[in-house]
Amino acid sequence: MPPRLLRLFLLAALLLGTAPLAAQEPPRPAGRPVVLGRDTVLTLYVPRPPNTLEQRVLAVTAILAHATSRGDLPLDRLRVVSDSQGSVIMLDTLPIVSVLEGDAAAAGVPRDTLAERWVRSLEEVLGRQSQQYVTRSLAIGLGVALLSTLAFAGI
Repeated sequence: MPPRLLRLFLLAALLLGTAPLAAQEPPRPAGRPVVLGRDTVLTLYVPRPPNTLEQRVLAVTAILAHATSRGDLPLDRLRVVSDSQGSVIMLDTLPIVSVLEGDAAAAGVPRDTLAERWVRSLEEVLGRQSQQYVTRSLAIGLGVALLSTLAFAGI
């Protein structure tokens, strides 16, 4: 390579930067948290057509809110069912959330690893929510019994 062309090449490299554009990592999609009470249960990253990412978050939040309203969650029955298109976290026979390849890629881990992380998070948060539900139910039941007793004594 002639010296003049080499100098021109080096000058262009300095002006454009030394890192090739193709080697730069593409930005990860912004995740949306699924929140139950004050706890962030998991973070979803990609939509699942025909639903948008926001609709997916709302659907998972609604499923979790419904599940915790029962109070007797069979947390020992949380499991992952996988196929070639994705993994689904199930609570007994209730599908909770789908773990998609896009979620795993955005989180930087394999799909099975992300599914296991989400199962552990669900066990922790749902266990806490279930315990709060039982405590709240007992307090309300005790209050109603006390008021009934006082009303009966007053009559």
